[in-house]
Amino acid sequence: AILAQESLAQSIGSRISEGRLGKTMAVALTAEVLKARDDKTSGAVIAFLKDDPVFIEFSKSELDGIVARDDEDGKKLAAGVEQAVKKGVLPADLPPPTYEQVDVLGKTADEVADEIIAKLPKEGGCVMI
Repeated sequence: AILAQESLAQSIGSRISEGRLGKTMAVALTAEVLKARDDKTSGAVIAFLKDDPVFIEFSKSELDGIVARDDEDGKKLAAGVEQAVKKGVLPADLPPPTYEQVDVLGKTADEVADEIIAKLPKEGGCVMI
């Protein structure tokens, strides 16, 4: 992973030194955008490097790691819930929760947050995972 990160950094560095800074969905990849470290930064970097083979390989590797960790977390959560049911901490007949899908593709963090907030119950409480 360190080698891939170094290759990716070299690829970015060469594009910057050659003056090939790109524009993405009206957001230029500038030092100011990079310093912000927000959703616009992520979008600008992804758009800037979308055709770079090193970036593509690195992204796939990172995605595989995230999916593996998520799967592992899901198994641990299921085991924890099972133990809680056996100990009587959680009821065994609890109905499954209602899940709401939120499409985040192409949206800013603020747009996603607004969509999530709009789907939350207006009264009572809720658990959001």
